[in-house]
Amino acid sequence: MDLPDYAHAHTGCGDSTSFALKPTKADQVSVLRADDGTVVTAIVTEVQQGKDDEKHYTWPLYVATIRERLGCPVHLLVICVDRKVAEWASTPIGGVYDSLRLHVSVLGPDNAPVVDDIEQARRLPGLSVLSAVMHNDNHRVLDATQAALDSVPKEHMRQYHKFIEAHLDKEASRYWREQMQTEQYSWQSEIARGFIAEGEARGEANAIIQVLDVRGVHLTDEQRETVLTCTDLDQLNIWLKRAANAATARDVFTP
Repeated sequence: MDLPDYAHAHTGCGDSTSFALKPTKADQVSVLRADDGTVVTAIVTEVQQGKDDEKHYTWPLYVATIRERLGCPVHLLVICVDRKVAEWASTPIGGVYDSLRLHVSVLGPDNAPVVDDIEQARRLPGLSVLSAVMHNDNHRVLDATQAALDSVPKEHMRQYHKFIEAHLDKEASRYWREQMQTEQYSWQSEIARGFIAEGEARGEANAIIQVLDVRGVHLTDEQRETVLTCTDLDQLNIWLKRAANAATARDVFTP
């Protein structure tokens, strides 16, 4: 065992139980099972947009926690749109004086598949979306992804669209929007309706908060978050009507 130079040593606490209130939550965990239901392995997936050295401590925690909970091998997959971030994330975690050595699987611009065939994009829309953001300088890839969104369920359509627009550079974003104006796909009207509804919901939510503030009704942070993140216009209308006569927050949320 190689140890670094040190001045003093003392006996530390061996209790590894964590009572930290700081939330540690991976972006996604996929569990793979055999035909009989036995857990085969798990994949922890993280989308990393920038360099963050703190992840060198939280990523091993994710892997260890899922490994202990499921009792199976665990892989860490990090998705990086930026090439430099992908290079940073590819570096194994753990040094010379560390028993831990965590190898990270990274999907970035240099190894992400180029999906520029419309039929393939429609068969694998999720992969097509990743290809679009990784290779956004390739117009054929962007065209294939726009065509593929027609085959995506409505509940995923807006999420994919938002993810793409958030990660396109200026030139790619301009091309993407121009193609949306020239090509006619059913998902475009769905996206438009979704954004309109989202705007209406945001307006209703803000109205509820303002009415309650005027009436001197205090909302907890959790209650305020519930209102502001709600996208159900019918529910928001119910809350708004109750807010007009509410004396307490309970009057708003309890029938």
